[in-house]
Amino acid sequence: MGRAFNDRLVDSRGRTWLATPDGLWRYAAGDSVGRPLYSDDGLAGNFVHSVVEDGSGRIWVATAHGISCVADGEPIVSYGPADGTLPDGYANASAARLADGRIAMGGRTEATVFHPDSVSTWPRSLRPLLVEASAPTAEAAPYVDGFTLRHDHAALHLTFASLCHAQPLHVRFRHRLVPSNAHADTAWAESGTTDGRLRLSFAHLAPGRYRLQVAARTGCAAWGEGEWAVVVLPPWWQTPWARAAYVLLGAAMVGLCVRLYMHRERRRLLRRHREELLFARIRGLMDQVARLEEERQPTPATEQQPTAATASAEDNEFVARAAALVEMHAGEAGYGVEQLAADLCMERTGLYKRLTALIDQSPSRFIRSLRLRRAAALIEQGGLTLAEIAERTGFSSPSYFTKCFAEEYGAKPSEWRGAEMKGKSVGTA
Repeated sequence: MGRAFNDRLVDSRGRTWLATPDGLWRYAAGDSVGRPLYSDDGLAGNFVHSVVEDGSGRIWVATAHGISCVADGEPIVSYGPADGTLPDGYANASAARLADGRIAMGGRTEATVFHPDSVSTWPRSLRPLLVEASAPTAEAAPYVDGFTLRHDHAALHLTFASLCHAQPLHVRFRHRLVPSNAHADTAWAESGTTDGRLRLSFAHLAPGRYRLQVAARTGCAAWGEGEWAVVVLPPWWQTPWARAAYVLLGAAMVGLCVRLYMHRERRRLLRRHREELLFARIRGLMDQVARLEEERQPTPATEQQPTAATASAEDNEFVARAAALVEMHAGEAGYGVEQLAADLCMERTGLYKRLTALIDQSPSRFIRSLRLRRAAALIEQGGLTLAEIAERTGFSSPSYFTKCFAEEYGAKPSEWRGAEMKGKSVGTA
């Protein structure tokens, strides 16, 4: 075989075992190419001092860091100083099976003697144990079965250990964090450790439910798994209650908009109706004045004793004359109640009383309504800007004109529809 060794054994099956400074080598009967076993395979150490077979066909080896048992079809089981092995290691070729079936492993000054059947073996699988958690929980580790985190503190730091106390450095771990709605074939992340513990950190976890699965094993043993639930709570604005509040608020806003629109439409229609009544009354008065002018044939008697018809005609003529004066000076911003009263040879108080009695409207309102009527006609005709129309109808500024127009007609000048209102405006002219 051409390999230096510390001890040599031919077992009951004809296989040859070599204890070497570089692992335990196994040769099948008649085979010159051996197969090595190292600490990565489960041995207590790579420097092997001696090897011996017990009565059950199991191979026991003494290494620099403990004793290991190799059995066909089983994972390698190793024991260290914490289990009673010599802390200073063992001597070469110092292993033997005693007559009573016990195994003796000799060291430099003392020996380890044990019966193979009385030595406890590890479980076939190692379930990882949670020993430390950064997240606050109702129970202390290792009795925690889940974690609940806030969305703004979605960080988790965990430490796991195995139940393997003899050779914890030979334990391998794997883990995966699986969302509750994910497939079960999520890839595992496998890793070894330097101190027999697995440390995991998760940060910036999205709100949702997760399953943290951690597994541990030694050598070729089956994986022993553990599972912990992780819940990351959503922020308050993403909760079902918040979504229900959004729906209710949206419905309330839609209802409010509909109500405001209906209220505005009612006001606009009411103002339009009042406008039509006013212009109809003015038109009627002007028609009466024109008709009476044609039919009137003044006589000395009628001049001396005015009748009720004459008085009504005088009132209609007064309103028509006032309207004509306002129309004549519509483009003058300074033309107001004082100037109208002076042109009608009246006092302001008398003008107010007479217009109020005849058309139920104050002189200032009367002047503004006629100016706005002319402005509406100019808007329908087109070709002029709002500023030009405001200037031609005697308003001091376009903003004041827009405000008065909206109060009178229930709509801004830019929203005014000439085609809609043209017939009414012409009909009441």
